[in-house]
Amino acid sequence: MRAALVDSGIDASQPFLALHLSGGTTEMLLCEQGRLTLIGGSLDLHAGQLVDRTGVRMQMPFPAGPSLERLAMQGKAQGLIGVSIKGTSCNLAGAENKIARWLEEGVLSREQIAAEVFDFLSRTIERMIEAGCEQTHCRQALLAGGVASSTLLRPMLGERARKRGLSCRLCFARPELSGDNAVGVALLGAQALAKEKRGIEDGGNAD
Repeated sequence: MRAALVDSGIDASQPFLALHLSGGTTEMLLCEQGRLTLIGGSLDLHAGQLVDRTGVRMQMPFPAGPSLERLAMQGKAQGLIGVSIKGTSCNLAGAENKIARWLEEGVLSREQIAAEVFDFLSRTIERMIEAGCEQTHCRQALLAGGVASSTLLRPMLGERARKRGLSCRLCFARPELSGDNAVGVALLGAQALAKEKRGIEDGGNAD
């Protein structure tokens, strides 16, 4: 979270939603003055797993995000995968099953299947944010993680939010800072060190 905030545009003095979308997590948290509360997420598959498993089925290198994204840019989605939302949580496994059938049966082109994956994720994430805003009354959301770093998904989310009239400002973490937990750990360490140094200096001045 610490790394994701850098240059994101989020006003951390006000409550906001934070979504981490990767191969290991698909979670939505309420952030209030540094306090984090898990309020939603995927109930089965993670967003990055859906992307990677689809790509691997197409014989793409792992992780498959960049390759699947390039293929998706050549296709056109028709919204063929239904969104499954339960409150502020979602289900993604059904989408994987449908995609597997498409590939086995050869009923859709690889380009369209790739486009359907990103279209499905954009609709799902937007609906989660919408539900999260209704529940918490937040008016800003921070998106981080490998999936949220997609150059294709970001504008899709922005466009869908505009069409749905979402009253929530979407902010995105810098990809190079939010994709690795080590960056956040380093920033927290630097912050703690600076705080300790200030404490030592203040103690020295008091003497």
